[in-house]
Amino acid sequence: MDTVWFRVDGGPTIGLGHVGRVTALAAEAARRGVRCRFALNDDETARAFVASRGFGDVATVTPSLEDEVAFLTDAVGGAPLVTDLRGKDPSFYRGLREGGVWVCAVDDMGEAVVAQLVLNCGAAEPPPQYEELWPPQRFLLGPRYVPLPPAYADDPPAADDPGRTRLLITFGGSDVDDYTRLALAALAELEPVDVDLVLGPAYPHVEAARELAAESRHRVDVHAPARDMLPLYRRARVALAAGGITQYELLSQRVPTVSVPHVAREKAESDAFAKRGAVVTYGVAELRPGGAVIREVRRLWEDDERRRAMAEAGRALIDGRGAARVLDAIIEMAA
Repeated sequence: MDTVWFRVDGGPTIGLGHVGRVTALAAEAARRGVRCRFALNDDETARAFVASRGFGDVATVTPSLEDEVAFLTDAVGGAPLVTDLRGKDPSFYRGLREGGVWVCAVDDMGEAVVAQLVLNCGAAEPPPQYEELWPPQRFLLGPRYVPLPPAYADDPPAADDPGRTRLLITFGGSDVDDYTRLALAALAELEPVDVDLVLGPAYPHVEAARELAAESRHRVDVHAPARDMLPLYRRARVALAAGGITQYELLSQRVPTVSVPHVAREKAESDAFAKRGAVVTYGVAELRPGGAVIREVRRLWEDDERRRAMAEAGRALIDGRGAARVLDAIIEMAA
């Protein structure tokens, strides 16, 4: 396999989790000497994110589904195509398959697609829609397949490592609900700690968040955005985060996490991880001074044994080798 194409959408409304997943898979492909080409929606934030990961071969697709299928069929040729899209009409995948394009579809919603390989990394029970609609099809299901950058496979520090001294706060690439400022206000309940506050590339309230961080009783370092999350994960004692791809990254790096999901899909994932002892999760109503979220952060901060147990549960679910597993399956099937 010389080349692989990636078709993904991202931006302030959609977020950047989809783009993060496919660039992680692209990093694994590039590590093996495969050329990676991208087709994106018309969004500068998504394009800048892809470029920041080292991928500059990027095309922009048109809004017309028919034109998009025609473009991809012509451009991709005999190379595999990986898609990470939400709410595409089923005719999109049928058109690609009828055009001879081999597709791996990353799916969060349990949609019935006719891609040759379907990847759903969710921790919740896989949807019943996953059955062969147009054989041969293969399904990769569960968090062990979540694509993370290759460095995430390296064994992270233990939960009680002396280098883990900081509270990490991150609510995703866009944080459209602005949980960030709610969290900063709620921190008044904690004794002073060192904080890493990460503002995503599409977060719209950077200056207001900086002002709140400067007024905090805590020592807050603002990363707007962070160039590399891995060092921040590996020095975090506890994380306060949303669901989505960030939660997968945190668990892979043994970070005990208090999760406040943005949307129903994230809530289902956080609930599934909580049942397995990997996170503690609450609704946004508890993200306030005196609320359960901050009480949970305080309890975790002081409980070494519980942090160790959560950290090992998370790493057992997500070992950072998902991208390699998925790429192996693509190479095997596309051949």
